[in-house]
Amino acid sequence: MTIENPPYRLLLTPAEKPIREHVTKFGGAPVWVNEPQWPLSRRLERPMMFIGQFRLPGPEPRMAYLFMTYDDIGCT
Repeated sequence: MTIENPPYRLLLTPAEKPIREHVTKFGGAPVWVNEPQWPLSRRLERPMMFIGQFRLPGPEPRMAYLFMTYDDIGCT
């Protein structure tokens, strides 16, 4: 099955200044919808690294945040 016109596309462009809006982005710092809730690694007990944020469909800002933890062995 092929989708000729996908409902969503992701176009990556470098930012010229810090992004402070609720938009999909990779890197930098998260733009929180509510109070910051920086996750901690359960195993390493330290703050996780921010990878990106993704705007979810809908009229009001809703975001999904992606964080990761890594150590000398790799991703955890």
